[in-house]
Amino acid sequence: LADGFNHVSETVMEKFGYEVAVKEDWYEDWRAEEAEVYQTLSSIRAKRLSEEELYYHQRYQFLWYMPHTQEEVVANRGIENVTDTQIT
Repeated sequence: LADGFNHVSETVMEKFGYEVAVKEDWYEDWRAEEAEVYQTLSSIRAKRLSEEELYYHQRYQFLWYMPHTQEEVVANRGIENVTDTQIT
């Protein structure tokens, strides 16, 4: 609900010529939050995903019904054109 409200607010403000200023050190806030979450989840031995694992998990929602391997999905990471992908 809050994200929807923020999106509507930003859209309306853009129509009037305003924009939302992003703090230059936004990354530091994010790193602090990420470290806190990681510390909390370390009690259940959670680990960070690698770039390849994250890429695969983001695409899995579209691939769950198709036979595939994680290696195939990650190998297709650089393909620019969807028609270049081989679906078997």
